[in-house]
Amino acid sequence: MTKSLLILGRQPELSLVEVYSLYGKQNQISQITDQTALVNLSYQDINFERLGGLIKLAEVLSIEPLITNNDLLIIIKQHLEKIISTVENKKITLGVSFYDTKISLPEINKLKISLKSFMKSQGKSTRLIPNNTAKLSSAQVYHNNLIAKNNIEFIIVKNNNQIIIAKTKKVQDINSYTNRDRYRPKRDTRIGMLPPKLAQIIINLASDNTEESNQHKTLLDPFCGTGVILQEALLMNYNVIGSDILPNMVAASSQNINWLKNKYSGINHLTSKVMLADATNYHWQPTPNLIACETYLGKPFTTPPSTEVLNQTISDCQLIIKKFLINLNTQLPQHSKLCIAVPAWYQYGKFIHLPLIDQLSKIGYNHISFEIINNRPLIYHRSGQFVARELLVLQTF
Repeated sequence: MTKSLLILGRQPELSLVEVYSLYGKQNQISQITDQTALVNLSYQDINFERLGGLIKLAEVLSIEPLITNNDLLIIIKQHLEKIISTVENKKITLGVSFYDTKISLPEINKLKISLKSFMKSQGKSTRLIPNNTAKLSSAQVYHNNLIAKNNIEFIIVKNNNQIIIAKTKKVQDINSYTNRDRYRPKRDTRIGMLPPKLAQIIINLASDNTEESNQHKTLLDPFCGTGVILQEALLMNYNVIGSDILPNMVAASSQNINWLKNKYSGINHLTSKVMLADATNYHWQPTPNLIACETYLGKPFTTPPSTEVLNQTISDCQLIIKKFLINLNTQLPQHSKLCIAVPAWYQYGKFIHLPLIDQLSKIGYNHISFEIINNRPLIYHRSGQFVARELLVLQTF
């Protein structure tokens, strides 16, 4: 059976659930290490560009019993011989990454030198990508174009008593993410910016759709801010509706969408509408097909607040988000699915969750959890941050 190897992002639980949400109902997905997972699906059937949580996507070449480094070298040479037989170019760039193996950097360098000698015997000139650690970063793979036909990155993963050998086929386009994040005309660092990768994850958790053509579907973001979720939804081929209670945010979203459509002409056929509206009482028309948003996160604390200030912030967020969900529930059909990011606060080594999470069934929502991560909360958090984002996947009943 064809298998693909997934290299998961900085917060692997979010990466794993994102893939499971889109592909897990029809295909077995199993986590191998903290950073890797296997899926019974060809890499060609995975829409890598819409997945914000994956760093690399690789084709599994073989799964071997636990072997010595010398045996591993022999097997990699066999795979290499097959690959280069289809490559006319005599110059090849080669990289090797090891995940959760105990191999040292000197051993990796020895293996690579042996591979270079083998390539020379096959009439190929090889440029080796240096390993600063056991695994090459996505930036190294991207900037050295190791996914090109005439280039190679081998990924080796230890899985209990087995070794997985794979060839990288896709890597995150870091330049595209940077452009969509930093070079939009309107950004507001004071309110905390939603990363485009996280926006993709939120959209994918709100959708069961893996099709590339979504032009007949409409996504709503009722707290659109500067429009990050709207822009990522457009790139996934959704029509979009955005609203915000602040006029400057409505203007910022509109300007950013216009910039995006000028930059990516392939989305100009899609409709986009941004309006001034209070999410706690507005009635959106037409009824959207899916809802994905980052709700009100409260004050953007740079240092931990006093207990009094934190309690007031939690109360404010609770009131706004609960009123929003009650209002939204009256407008959606049964079994509508949505994903919203709500605040969680990290203090004294643990997270303080929004009280509303335990009250969702009382206002008409089922809270969907995921066995693939043992039903743990979906939290996006960076070290040193006080306010985190907790992703809630909900379904109306």
